[in-house]
Amino acid sequence: MKQTSERQGFAWFVIAVVLLSTSTASYTFIVLLLPVVLLLQESGPRRSIFLVVSYVLATLPLHPAWLFPKLWLLFALFIAAGCPHWQEISRRLVLAAMIASALIAVVDARRHILSYEGEPGQHFARVAAQEGAAFSSFPTISKAGLFYQSMGKDRYVLRWLHDNRDDELSFEGHALHPPTRTRWRIDLLRIGGQSDLDGDAV
Repeated sequence: MKQTSERQGFAWFVIAVVLLSTSTASYTFIVLLLPVVLLLQESGPRRSIFLVVSYVLATLPLHPAWLFPKLWLLFALFIAAGCPHWQEISRRLVLAAMIASALIAVVDARRHILSYEGEPGQHFARVAAQEGAAFSSFPTISKAGLFYQSMGKDRYVLRWLHDNRDDELSFEGHALHPPTRTRWRIDLLRIGGQSDLDGDAV
């Protein structure tokens, strides 16, 4: 009985960690495989079906994304994994924890909203938008246009915004750190070392 409790307790803990994580990538849910397997060893037919279906759905791209379906699936898994432990926890303790969590969430949400209102995107017009980009940063303005670092298909690249065009500048390695206003210097990261491209700005 003690071994069973320890297995379910560990599985419950891992699911809670994933639930609190900010990552929603598909590979993140491989972490759930171990707790699901541990729970399946001590589950009946109905609970086993629920665990398997929930795990498979959590690894798939679910829509609509604005409803956070994976979050609700993880929450359901958390509740199901904790069923054997709920009776051991005082109701007053659970209620107090829920109230404290709600208050902390409200305070933290208000802080983030105030911070968001002060961000540049709320006060300045958007210069460019790259569709499907996972990362774009380090903008630098020069006479030739706007350069910025971005993530390409298989490496970091430089993007060059000029004349209503947004061109990709790809190199043999990862292109990091766009040019400055007077000089351009690009750090190229290759397998086995790092090198620089240096020259006069256009």
